[in-house]
Amino acid sequence: MKTADPAPDTATAGPGARPSAARAAAFLAGPALITVAVVAVLSDFVRGGAVSISHPDVLPYWLPTHCFLGRSLAAGHIPAWSPHSMGGAPFAADPQSGWMYLPAMALYAAVPCDVALRWFVVLGPVLAGLGIYAFLRAERVSRPAATLGGLALSLPVAGSTLALSLPFSGSLAWSAVTLAGSARWLHARAAWARLLWAVATAVAWGQVAAAHGTNGLVIGTGALIAYLAAGTVREVRAGRRSGWEVVLDVALLAVAMAMVNLAFFLPRVTYLPRTSLGAGYGVASVVGGDASAAFGPGVHLAWPLRLALAPGLYLGAAALALVPVAILVAARHRYLAWAFAGYGGVSYLLSLEVAARLARPLLEEAPVVSFYLHRPDRFAFGLLLALPVLAALGLDSWRTAVSPLGKRGLLLAPGAVVWLALPFLAGAGARHFVLAAAGTVAGGAALSVVSVRPSLAALVPAVLAVELFAGGLLGKVAAGPAGSGERLRPLFQPTSAPVDLGAYLRPGPIARALQRAPGRRYLSVDPERWDPRGYHVLQTPEDWGLLGTHRAAVFGLEEAQGYNPVQPVRYWTLGRTVDPRPMRFNVTDFRSPPPTVLDLLQVGWLVGPADDPPVAGASLVAREGRWGLYRLPEPAPRASIFFDWTVVDGEEEALEMVTDPAFDPTRRLILEPGWGLALATGLREGVVPFPSSAATYRALGPQAAQVEVVVPAPAVVLVRNTWDPGWRAMVDGRPAPILVADYFLQGIPVAAGRHTIVLGYDDPSLGLGLLGSGLALAVLLGAAAALWYRDRRSVTPGPQPQDAPDREREPDDRPGPAGGEGLTGHRQHEDPRQGVHGYGQRRGRGQDQGEIPDPEPPGDQ
Repeated sequence: MKTADPAPDTATAGPGARPSAARAAAFLAGPALITVAVVAVLSDFVRGGAVSISHPDVLPYWLPTHCFLGRSLAAGHIPAWSPHSMGGAPFAADPQSGWMYLPAMALYAAVPCDVALRWFVVLGPVLAGLGIYAFLRAERVSRPAATLGGLALSLPVAGSTLALSLPFSGSLAWSAVTLAGSARWLHARAAWARLLWAVATAVAWGQVAAAHGTNGLVIGTGALIAYLAAGTVREVRAGRRSGWEVVLDVALLAVAMAMVNLAFFLPRVTYLPRTSLGAGYGVASVVGGDASAAFGPGVHLAWPLRLALAPGLYLGAAALALVPVAILVAARHRYLAWAFAGYGGVSYLLSLEVAARLARPLLEEAPVVSFYLHRPDRFAFGLLLALPVLAALGLDSWRTAVSPLGKRGLLLAPGAVVWLALPFLAGAGARHFVLAAAGTVAGGAALSVVSVRPSLAALVPAVLAVELFAGGLLGKVAAGPAGSGERLRPLFQPTSAPVDLGAYLRPGPIARALQRAPGRRYLSVDPERWDPRGYHVLQTPEDWGLLGTHRAAVFGLEEAQGYNPVQPVRYWTLGRTVDPRPMRFNVTDFRSPPPTVLDLLQVGWLVGPADDPPVAGASLVAREGRWGLYRLPEPAPRASIFFDWTVVDGEEEALEMVTDPAFDPTRRLILEPGWGLALATGLREGVVPFPSSAATYRALGPQAAQVEVVVPAPAVVLVRNTWDPGWRAMVDGRPAPILVADYFLQGIPVAAGRHTIVLGYDDPSLGLGLLGSGLALAVLLGAAAALWYRDRRSVTPGPQPQDAPDREREPDDRPGPAGGEGLTGHRQHEDPRQGVHGYGQRRGRGQDQGEIPDPEPPGDQ
């Protein structure tokens, strides 16, 4: 089927030029529609104080994590260490802490945590839609088609629980922005412009990693590679660049992406070997872990059909119908269409159960790539990037086709069969086709109008916006999930179960009692309701008093339990050794903590059922609904002094001794070999069994402390904080070693007398990463400025048409038939291969005969 290359925009100059107000309206219409539609769908988040608990990670992980990050940054320091969970753990180096994730850092540092969370949810789909729009416009796709693509990504995310899956909502959004930056980079002609767009692309790609550093990063990087492969081949074949130029440019872009993001990657790469994921997800199958919790299944072959069902992650009838049109017809953008069709196909194959089953024997023990086996189904998100792009290209192919309407209508038949007939035959409920049926009628009518009047192409995204907005509203009033008799259900049901975020962030009686008595950690314990997934799944208001959803970071408390996929490996292993029950890889909770754990983790408080004390002798201090706060009778102090210890060969022996039921953590210390051990082992053990001594611990902020000790003989001071190589100790102003004590705690040797020990946590990789990123940005931006200045000085005076101010040669929304006069009044060439106004003339080597080449790309904008 032939297509006519659209006429260029003539509104910038000449008689009859479009008024500036009309041009501004045309420029803003698409982005405004995308933004307003998303905000309207998520209006409950914008104007209300509620947040949904449809996704289990929003309240117990993302809210407290980002809240602690934002408050720390607002106070003027980088939170390298968090004392609020897992007995203390590195924070900024955690891949999901939000450090160097610009939206999280900016929002949570600027506004209250409840406001920041709600706008953070809204930002994801808005940014995704605008990113796809900008990418398609950079590729010379018309404004209506680019708007369609942006809506087809943003509104389905906003209208489903995917909006609350913050890592994937964010990674999709920044993947779209990365594509937009790379398109501008690819089309830039001046060297200084390529450098600037390389920096922009690198920053956006780093945000993909910050949003989700495993699946999300691979999905976004895969889309970038697919696009650059197609784009560079097109550049070489059109003769705009040579092969070596392309290789050098891509190499420079790759270097920029790595160097600019050192501030994100360097701390993570340094920290991960010391974590529970250091050896890959396969580590969950050891030490009492549950391998089934670490490796998940893929999806069924028919899962993409669920994108045609509403409410949920529904892409819209017109968008889905136009996808095959792009693959079959897109002449001007055939490289782009094939690239995203191939990328979507690979994403689909990787998400399948059969692919995961075949790959498991090869990847199960691989430390880096085993994340694929953890959740193969997540690679399905690649289709959410590919399908909107193909839908946009399909609309442009439809509007520029020159065949009769009847013949052109056959292009919609494959989409109708795949997205309407097959879901019904696969067992989808009839009620999920109501919106699709209405969208089919309205979208079909709009496409029919566009086939006659291409200038009215904006009708299609307008209809899609109404359809997807209706899907979002339908989800809010839906009766509930699909019935059990429906074999095919919608994907990502709409958000539900809202809770009052303001009330959640206010401390209750138990939290207030803990705030009045700082210095000891607490544990949430309820054997009756213990869940292998962790206590954090208990998120309804009646369960808030259990304090199992990690509100410790919000209230400034310290808890000994943890919910985090990246945990200090020794802490993680200890939890599974003392309680070897199946437990998800990302949680360390205790159903019945033994006395050894209560001592080592310095637990002074237990939260559990108010009518059933978790430990004999515990006294009830506060009540909150069904929950009570109990004070332990003889809690361990944060710092203790030991004159008796045992030196073991390594961590395995230390773990065995510490978890032995006969081990008494109050009378004997277990030390491992390390720098400074000579001071401790040079003493004869037990010479002074238990002389009078004292140790006073005082926190100096979240990542520093001071310990005052008085000892009559050389000793080891045990500090019940998690050991990490980032901790530094000063004894009376002189550096001192920190030994690994009791398998995962800190031990500082001291001589006889009175001493002041100052502990501080310092992660040098944070500073080195910031320095590396800063230098990379300075070099790249400085080089861009120098090249720009050189080009400016080399320009000769006088009008230079080829160097005229940048303006988009925008495809007109009203092309006429090939060989005739378009609706703009400009005569088109008789030969459709020659394009319009000479843009289609063949230039360079290797161009296909009969191909309609792209117009010249935008200037160095």
